[in-house]
Amino acid sequence: MSRLHRIAEVIKSNSHDAATTTQLFDVPIPHRSSTAQESRLYDFGARNKHSRTRLSEVTSALAVSTIAVTFGINVSEGTIHPRVEWPMISDLWVAKPSNMLSRYCVCLGGLLVALSVTTHYVAVSPRRAAHPTSLRAGTLAGVVGAVGLSCVGAINEHEDFPLHILVAATFFSGMGMWAVCDLASSVGSWAGASRAAGVICLATSIAAKLAQLMRALKICVRHGTCWPDAELHVGVAGLEWLSAACLIGYFYLANHAAPESSTTRVAIYRAATSE
Repeated sequence: MSRLHRIAEVIKSNSHDAATTTQLFDVPIPHRSSTAQESRLYDFGARNKHSRTRLSEVTSALAVSTIAVTFGINVSEGTIHPRVEWPMISDLWVAKPSNMLSRYCVCLGGLLVALSVTTHYVAVSPRRAAHPTSLRAGTLAGVVGAVGLSCVGAINEHEDFPLHILVAATFFSGMGMWAVCDLASSVGSWAGASRAAGVICLATSIAAKLAQLMRALKICVRHGTCWPDAELHVGVAGLEWLSAACLIGYFYLANHAAPESSTTRVAIYRAATSE
């Protein structure tokens, strides 16, 4: 049987046999293959891994840079006053010219998040075959959350405040559910300090968002309105920033630290070198 036939058989069997996938995953990867054909196959798998990693890097960098740049623009224009009252994140995307940047960058970020969540599912599903329901449910929730993020960029709070709040809640709840399902499905495959950091990020993000909701509701009841009192309250805004930062942190860790993206490369190498 030729090497290519063996590769096809191994990949086919791995899609139905989690134990075989695990066995292949545990095989060490050499720095270079013994033949040109094996080297091409190995490099193909490496490029797939790096394309997923770079996509998550671009997405995370876009999120951080969009917030930082629009924050700086609003401070320089005098539309926010952080020393007096810390702004909500969405306050950065109301006035010109930062609202123009947000319509492009936040909407693009939503698309990139959806792609990242989907490619993450493809990368980890062979090794996490024991958790198909949580993986699929989490991926679906993440895509819905990404759509919510795109809508946040398209609709600022001064244009339609109730709809803006609805899509913002869709984003945070959808991505939060994705992160919970991702963490649950990674038991036994993702371990070490990076997993501990992921747990801390996710727990902090959820706790901060729940605290923000409870504090906002309390202020709404006290003042009889949710605008502008609850919106501009420093405690509510600070909790939103903390929740968002930790969610971005988990997103980055999940796409970089989880080891399953190497499974296909190892399966290809094992098939190409088997006797």
